[in-house]
Amino acid sequence: MNTTVRYLSMFLMAQSYAAFIIFFTWISNSMSRSSSERAIALAFINAFGASGAIAGS
Repeated sequence: MNTTVRYLSMFLMAQSYAAFIIFFTWISNSMSRSSSERAIALAFINAFGASGAIAGS
């Protein structure tokens, strides 16, 4: 495999983790409901995000 392609893919993989953290923070700040509803919504978002690892294995 080309070294440039491998380097670019590593850069994109690192950026995906940063984007997930930013998205998670944005969702938690934009929900103006009670703390329990926000916690349930964040748990569902986190579970849905982790389902990709299940499908990939």
